Amino acid sequence: MKPDEIKIFAYVTVGLSAAIWLATIVFAGVTPLSIASLKALNVSAGTVSIAWTIYFSWGWKQPYARRILFRPNLNGTWIGQFKSDWTGPDGAGVPPGRFVLVVRQSFFAISVRAFSERQKTNSYVESLVCDSGRGTKFLAYLFQEKRTSNGDHGARHGAAELDLIEDSRSRWLEGEFWTIAGTTGFVRVRQSSGQLHVESIAEAYQTWADMKDWANV
Repeated sequence: MKPDEIKIFAYVTVGLSAAIWLATIVFAGVTPLSIASLKALNVSAGTVSIAWTIYFSWGWKQPYARRILFRPNLNGTWIGQFKSDWTGPDGAGVPPGRFVLVVRQSFFAISVRAFSERQKTNSYVESLVCDSGRGTKFLAYLFQEKRTSNGDHGARHGAAELDLIEDSRSRWLEGEFWTIAGTTGFVRVRQSSGQLHVESIAEAYQTWADMKDWANV
């Protein structure tokens, strides 16, 4: 957690524990400086611990509860298109292609897999940045790329920085990527499922067969 989140966590923990403890000793008629009050304090601490466990496991995804320690929930499959400035040995470029981003996220961790017709990538360093002061929300990650068809280049590394854009109807991730080979490109994908995590671009094709779902760039 970030420093400001640690402060919120500490304040909420102390505040809830104190409130539960006070309510317990008041309604039970317990003397504050007594063994019973210490037991009540243990009960309140245990109750708050259970509440946080539920929050970190499930509650952070809920629209209202997630405001306590805000995390955009990016779980699921995002589909769209990408453009790249890569050129082959003959100097020919590549047209925009369909692109799949698969995000697996818990409160404390996030991972990203991506698929195109020729490549697949796995992230190994990730950061979800939310700065309310600047009004920015973006996902940045480093990835290792592997080819999925013959004739392409082998494994290489790169980075991507994708802004999160949300409105009342849909959510998008869009931004640039770079590779150590010197190529760059642009990705724009829409969250098509918040629950499904596809394992290949072929599975995505089967699930979203309408080309209109992919024409995002």
